[in-house]
Amino acid sequence: MTCKTYIEIAVEVEFDATPYDPGVCSGPPEVCYPPEGGEVEITQITYNDNPIALSEADEKKIQEEIEQKVAEGEFERELEE
Repeated sequence: MTCKTYIEIAVEVEFDATPYDPGVCSGPPEVCYPPEGGEVEITQITYNDNPIALSEADEKKIQEEIEQKVAEGEFERELEE
């Protein structure tokens, strides 16, 4: 018999993202344009300040969640000095 235990941990994910523009698809054709931007690149994942590696599937899930939040404007931008 195998017993599995799962725990939830918080990891820190650093990423670069391009601003998302939802585009315009209504009104006169001359003012319409497609959505653009919102690309996300995960640069580092850490746990307790130590870099960690996740499975490709888990990293893809995280990236998709970040892309959704970028599209919704729900992320804080860190300004580089």
